[in-house]
Amino acid sequence: MPDQFRWQRGAACKGVPSYIFFPEERAFEGFSENPLFAGKKAKDYCDTCPVKSICQEFSVLHDMEGIWADTTDGQRNRRYPKGERFEMRNELEEIGSYEPLYRHS
Repeated sequence: MPDQFRWQRGAACKGVPSYIFFPEERAFEGFSENPLFAGKKAKDYCDTCPVKSICQEFSVLHDMEGIWADTTDGQRNRRYPKGERFEMRNELEEIGSYEPLYRHS
């Protein structure tokens, strides 16, 4: 696993079906919900996640779609204007790789 994604190993959502975080996937024809995850929401995983702050930072810096750190892409776009995200990415490019601003154990 590349260093820039190593933080994901500690995520509460590791191994969880992606449709929970990308609800539009439910629209695909032939979709059948796994009963083990029926009724679960992204919030259920995000609330207890030890890497939530890193997840949100990653999603903002990389303009990710879907639910990351219990925020939608629309919520992140409103909170972090494009100019601010552009400046954050430029600073990271100067460093040469993605290094989370938040540290976790």
